[in-house]
Amino acid sequence: MSLYRKPRSPFWYFEFRIRGHRFYGSTKATTRREAEKVEAAEREKAKQRVIEIEAARTSLRLDDIAGRFWKANGQHYACSRNPWKRLALLIEHFGKDKLVTDISDDDIRALVAWRRGHRTRAGALIAPATVNLTIMQLKTLFATLRPRVREPEWRKHWLPVPQEHPRELMGDES
Repeated sequence: MSLYRKPRSPFWYFEFRIRGHRFYGSTKATTRREAEKVEAAEREKAKQRVIEIEAARTSLRLDDIAGRFWKANGQHYACSRNPWKRLALLIEHFGKDKLVTDISDDDIRALVAWRRGHRTRAGALIAPATVNLTIMQLKTLFATLRPRVREPEWRKHWLPVPQEHPRELMGDES
């Protein structure tokens, strides 16, 4: 058993490891017998949690892949709020349990149509480049699985973005 008491606390604490994951905390029990019961319940919860974690490592669910992308890359971006929002939009549209292998060209067309209906804070429709950024976020999720998954044709789904016209200088500005 991995039960112990801290010198300044009346409660018993537990600490154990399962497959490299450390679990610890207070049992909120003052007697050893009660603490052993709490620890046994915590061990069962921990075993289930480890099974979920290991299943998520190999899962093709959109939510699990987004989580793996976020841990590996997304949180380290200079402006990490943007990929976070785009991942949330993808999960909102497709749902947590959608398998990435089930996403087809028709699903991406529906995503583009859904995303084009969104508005900015000012009330105007979002720009085509913003819609393309959402598609690029989905493409990066597919890229993390590249050896295993057949990807859609991304170029078919890009929206045309108007090019910015260069400003012509007047005679006295050059």
